[in-house]
Amino acid sequence: MARIIVTLAFMASSSLIYGQMKMKWLAGNFDSLKHENTLRIAFLFDSVRVDKHATLAEYIDVQKKEHEEKVAGGGEQWENDWQNNIKNIYEPKFSELFEKYSGLDVTQPASRFVLVFRTTRINTNYMSTMIDAEAWLIDNLHRENPPSKIGLSKVPGDCFHGYCYVLSDRLVQAYAKAGKSLGQYISNLKKGKAD
Repeated sequence: MARIIVTLAFMASSSLIYGQMKMKWLAGNFDSLKHENTLRIAFLFDSVRVDKHATLAEYIDVQKKEHEEKVAGGGEQWENDWQNNIKNIYEPKFSELFEKYSGLDVTQPASRFVLVFRTTRINTNYMSTMIDAEAWLIDNLHRENPPSKIGLSKVPGDCFHGYCYVLSDRLVQAYAKAGKSLGQYISNLKKGKAD
């Protein structure tokens, strides 16, 4: 009984720390996906703020320096791990869950539409790891039109299955949650149930 109470208290405190993930329309809509079966996904990290750092490059420089001071060569290893995690863990997990929940095949490079997932903020704090992002829908047949955009804020990187001391374990959960949430929205849109 005590274990259940502790678990419920932890879950409640986590939801207070994280707040609620929000999705908000910034421009247009995704209605053009209602009758699509394929979609290509691209990722942008062009203007990411990380914690108190104004840019991703600044964050990487600070982390490299800190890791280099601990172990010779540690800074370069940290940067390689960071870049590899983005390409080999976060992006594939987002794509996997987006495809699973949306019902769209995301493996077709010649798709009419491209979903650009642009990360805008990363919070690496242990108790409140989260990302903010924008999802842009670009129509390759009408590239002159501005993209439709939806914003995602406070996408949590939580791990209730165990202790996630490693940042990549928490961030992959945030990208998984973002992919699943957008996928569910697209699925509901295709069924006529989306707002």
